[in-house]
Amino acid sequence: MNTVPNGLRHYAGFWHNALFNGYGFSHDRHPTVAYLVSALVGIAVIAAMLFMAVGVMRLVRRGRRADVLAGRAS
Repeated sequence: MNTVPNGLRHYAGFWHNALFNGYGFSHDRHPTVAYLVSALVGIAVIAAMLFMAVGVMRLVRRGRRADVLAGRAS
């Protein structure tokens, strides 16, 4: 019995390119630990992206403030 829909079979090979394929590091000896490490890495990547986005937004705001102040001073 095949439970995968025909339309999704086309994308089955995509998931084999995951960073932590199968979440098991040592031949599935510690799947819970591997899953938690994978989750923490994902959270760290998302947090880093958010911190970078906030930093860029702050730089843009500072640049706009400096432009406005320079315009008033002239």
